[in-house]
Amino acid sequence: MTPLAFLDIGFSEMVVVAFVALLLFGGRLPEVMRTLGASYRSLRKGVDELSRSAMRPDLSIPRYQPTTRPIPGPKTTVEQPTPPPPVALPPALVAGPLPHPPHPDDLPPV
Repeated sequence: MTPLAFLDIGFSEMVVVAFVALLLFGGRLPEVMRTLGASYRSLRKGVDELSRSAMRPDLSIPRYQPTTRPIPGPKTTVEQPTPPPPVALPPALVAGPLPHPPHPDDLPPV
């Protein structure tokens, strides 16, 4: 006995299923069958795509493609903008570095 033996439907079973469907859906039967067919196609397409990607995993993973860089040509000279003139600083800022704070041992006792 095969695992899917219950799906072996004969003519009499199909007539019973059609009769029950006609009783349940009545005049809407063509619309229901159309929707059922579209759903089945969508499901079948998804299963086929999933099984195809499972059988060929190399197609689903993008491969590394090294980038090609253009070969550098002769360098062209680009005019550099002229720098602004230096700004004159006040004499207080030019005097030199700031003095260090006194060492704690050099402070008078409190």
